[in-house]
Amino acid sequence: MAQSIIEGYILHILDRPHSIFHLPTLRTSIRAGTLPPALRYGARFHRDHKISCLAKRFLEEAKAQLQADLEHVSLENVQACILLASLSAASQQPSSESLYLGIAIHMAEVLQLGECQEKDPTQIRELKRRIWCSLYMADFWCSTGNGLNRKMASFGRLTDLPTDEAAFHGSTALGSGEDSASGPGLWAYMITLVEIFGEIQELSLRAAPSLPDNQSMHVDEQVGLLGQALTSWEANLPEHIRYSKANLLAFRAQGLGGPFVALHQGYYHYRMLLYYQYLDTKRATTEKTARFSKFCQYSALAHSDLLAFAREIGECDVLYAGVGHSTVISSSVLLHTAMFGESDEIIPAQKALQANFEVLQELSRYWPSLDLTIRRLSQFQLRCTEGDAIRAYDFDEWMVAFLLRYHLTLDEKRSRGVTKNDIALFPVC
Repeated sequence: MAQSIIEGYILHILDRPHSIFHLPTLRTSIRAGTLPPALRYGARFHRDHKISCLAKRFLEEAKAQLQADLEHVSLENVQACILLASLSAASQQPSSESLYLGIAIHMAEVLQLGECQEKDPTQIRELKRRIWCSLYMADFWCSTGNGLNRKMASFGRLTDLPTDEAAFHGSTALGSGEDSASGPGLWAYMITLVEIFGEIQELSLRAAPSLPDNQSMHVDEQVGLLGQALTSWEANLPEHIRYSKANLLAFRAQGLGGPFVALHQGYYHYRMLLYYQYLDTKRATTEKTARFSKFCQYSALAHSDLLAFAREIGECDVLYAGVGHSTVISSSVLLHTAMFGESDEIIPAQKALQANFEVLQELSRYWPSLDLTIRRLSQFQLRCTEGDAIRAYDFDEWMVAFLLRYHLTLDEKRSRGVTKNDIALFPVC
């Protein structure tokens, strides 16, 4: 049973929201019975309901075992904390997510995971590098998602970024000798991309509520610069890492389709966040702002098409809970297009909305916390078709919280001065 549980983690999660294990070593641990208890959360992906329903119990047991060993500062406990932070987020336990992530970051600092240790074999250095980068990535999401300051802002990212995943996982053992050099991997590009995301977060927080025209023009300039940064990031990707269906199929053949999809769905998500404020009809419309609005709409459609194609071909799963949040953002943009877009944009937007709903349904099979997201998205769609749709896209403090602070509950939103019934119209994750 242990092997089938962990294979669920490998198939659906490994190298997507985090990259903290060396695959051959992980499989060796399964056979040796030395597996981190937190990894048993792969049970939720098991086809046998008798096993999948044990996931919650396994989570509580993993927490208890970690807490009993918390003063043992080790690589294994850093990995366990990352897993428990991820699970806590998906279980709507934001305080626990922040707690476990903070512990993992402090342990990683004590272990000097962010510093190259020449005495370590190549693959050990690579594993440490990946764990540090996973923490660096999670800090951008978790801190803003919970309305907290980033914990790793003063550290900066690593100079040496993760190498090619196929080469890393293809090595037989972590303690083996030097491996041949390989180029940057998917996770290297995830890290350079998330740094732009950090700037998008900061700009979005500054841009609401509605600004005077002179400040609004300054925001437009900043959005233009960050848009150029995203465009340059994509243009500078090696040809085989740029998104295309052919490239996705090639990564799928290597067993890396899921990480490839995770990279590009992140790119489209960040583009949506950057340009989302231009869906607000109260903004003065210029040629530039109209173009930015179209960029947002295109990114939402591209995000949906990517996930739909990945589901169609299979073996490219991105079933971590964060995808639910980005899919809800995509759906809200697509709904805007379906209501206010040009005639030739409406049917593609409607089809993409249906595809997104199927993604959310699939995610909710594994993450029950997403049920609320799906219900509220349905309410949002219904109200927008009945009447006051434009008001839903006011870019204010509430909308920024909807976009970035995905852990806040609806009852905490009061900045708009609207009623509780009005608030219930909006989907959150």
